[in-house]
Amino acid sequence: MAGVATGMKLGATKPMIYYFPGMLILVFMMTVFEVGVLKNTLSLKIQATSIDRPTYLELDVVTMETLSRHLRHIMETETRMEINDLIGQNSLNVKESHKSGISRNIPDTRPESCTTIEYSIENLPYVSVIIPFHNELSTVILRTAHSILMRTPSSLLKEIILVDDASTHDYLKTPLETYISTLSPKIKLLRLPERSGLIRARLHGARLATAEVLFFLDAHCEVNTHWLEPLLLELSKDRDVLIVPAIDRIDAHTMEYSAMDRAYRGTFAWDLEYTWQIVPNKQNQMLTENSPIFSPTTVGCAMLIAKEYFYHIGAFDSEMNIWGGENIGISFRTWLCGHGIKIVPCSRVGHVFRPRLPYKNFTYHVLHQNLRRVAEAWMGDYKKYFYLSTKNVTLGAEEKRTLRARQRLAERCRARTGRDFEWYLSHVATDIIIPPDGAVHFGQVKNIASQGCLTVSDIGHFTVAECAHFTKSQQFALDSTGRLIYQDKFLITRKNPSASFGLTVVDAPIKNYATEELGKWYLDTETPAFIQQLRTGRIKTPVGRLRLQLKGVPAASSCLTQLTADHTSGEQYVDLHQCEEKQVFQYWQFYHHVHGADAMFN
Repeated sequence: MAGVATGMKLGATKPMIYYFPGMLILVFMMTVFEVGVLKNTLSLKIQATSIDRPTYLELDVVTMETLSRHLRHIMETETRMEINDLIGQNSLNVKESHKSGISRNIPDTRPESCTTIEYSIENLPYVSVIIPFHNELSTVILRTAHSILMRTPSSLLKEIILVDDASTHDYLKTPLETYISTLSPKIKLLRLPERSGLIRARLHGARLATAEVLFFLDAHCEVNTHWLEPLLLELSKDRDVLIVPAIDRIDAHTMEYSAMDRAYRGTFAWDLEYTWQIVPNKQNQMLTENSPIFSPTTVGCAMLIAKEYFYHIGAFDSEMNIWGGENIGISFRTWLCGHGIKIVPCSRVGHVFRPRLPYKNFTYHVLHQNLRRVAEAWMGDYKKYFYLSTKNVTLGAEEKRTLRARQRLAERCRARTGRDFEWYLSHVATDIIIPPDGAVHFGQVKNIASQGCLTVSDIGHFTVAECAHFTKSQQFALDSTGRLIYQDKFLITRKNPSASFGLTVVDAPIKNYATEELGKWYLDTETPAFIQQLRTGRIKTPVGRLRLQLKGVPAASSCLTQLTADHTSGEQYVDLHQCEEKQVFQYWQFYHHVHGADAMFN
């Protein structure tokens, strides 16, 4: 390949060991060499198309053979473990991961207009890539590291910092050290003596980083072609922004790499769960396919940020435990203290989305504690909606003490920028629906059988459509007086004037209508056991039949039911129908439930 230096012969070298308080750092001192391909397992051809013709890592034949030998040792050590233990701990298909190898061709998922952009990298800054891991599968973490080395210009990559969060598997000890010491001098291995969790492990890595830009990456990812240049180019325009790539999907069962089917950004629910959102039409119409997308939140698996700015806005909260919530916290902070979050479509990173979290001893109570810290520090009066959606647990004295520093940071940001959470909702997360006073259930209303959501069509008809978070046409609330509210409208029993079936809305303010005249809705949560088994996902709110009490109408004939209007077209609608215990299309679930609310109608 023209302009790329030939790889130098390199034997395995003994790592130099540095001790820091509470951690062990292994820095491999070796001869510098450029990128290449590893025989058998590495078959990717590297192409440089930037203006400055950057060089990538290149391996000579001897080094490839050495790496092959080290890889066999890792695999032999790993296969001594029970396969079921590996599957359980990693929540992915172990055999498919091994079969995929540690380096592979993946599809270039960038929008077509991105493929013609040439980047001048001469004035772009160095990057430190920080990758925490704990008992990660060998082929997964090595595939992550190889993808970075093979698709990142050497002149931009200062180092890869692998932070071992007290892994216990033998193959991640000496065998891994030997392999990476042969692979690249740019890889540093930081061993933490005890389990710290993903959040603190990232902080340890950030302290060790020597570049002026940090890139936090999960250990089960693959970076794609020219992933870094567009991120750094965007950062060069504004250093007070959190820059993230577009996230592609790596299937946990097949290991197949594929692009997301649409343009997404991040948002959140009132329980502070991160949620994907299709880029709203209004925003999408103003963008070209390679335009950066402003996003209310970030998913957290891949983030680029200037190191100085990272610490300026409070880094990560070191009092958070294990996993979860740090992405929502940094999302709020970068909008309230800086200039927000940009998703760069020309940068693509694949992430393995696992069906369940692999963390041992992790419970959602830990996640709730982390998110509670975010709510208390950054949401102001709006934190009440977080507590409405979750269990309102009293803060302990020690937690209150450790929160004060985060709350003071929020006060300093507000004093400097004039922004608070109300500003964030008004200017950034404008699709978030604030539930009405007295709401007992609110948010999307999902049918348990079809997994579709109650939706108001453009012409005011009630249908069932694919659930799309924070689509306003899918936002409802059931309050303590029995009113089923759609934005500022009631759902009533008046028939659709253009058809003999279906419900519609009253296009008038809520206060103009008396509940007694319209009837009262309630969620009947007495459900048979088989209905509970139809639950999917993490949402644990009550499931039940939505009944409407109307004067002169038998209660048994007033259950909200999903029906099919035309079996040829499959068009769905909702109507009141005879209540039947075994009719699965009569069972619904709100996204949020106000914890502690009294049962309304018994």
